[in-house]
Amino acid sequence: SLLPREGAFLAMLLPSPKRYSQSFRDRKLTDFAQKSIHSILEKMEAAHYISDEELQVESGAPISFLASKLDQTSLTK
Repeated sequence: SLLPREGAFLAMLLPSPKRYSQSFRDRKLTDFAQKSIHSILEKMEAAHYISDEELQVESGAPISFLASKLDQTSLTK
């Protein structure tokens, strides 16, 4: 399952994954990505998908770009 911040990251990519995937390639969020993710989290809170407390926690939480061992195995095949 995804954390709200991870879901917001994926939602940020959806309009144009090729164009907005620089954060994923660099393993670091761009300023645009950070602002977009925060905006999406605020919209999730306004729609009652997450609480105000979750918004505060998720707004400051980092996104892990590390692949799991399962992901790494499938990437090498």
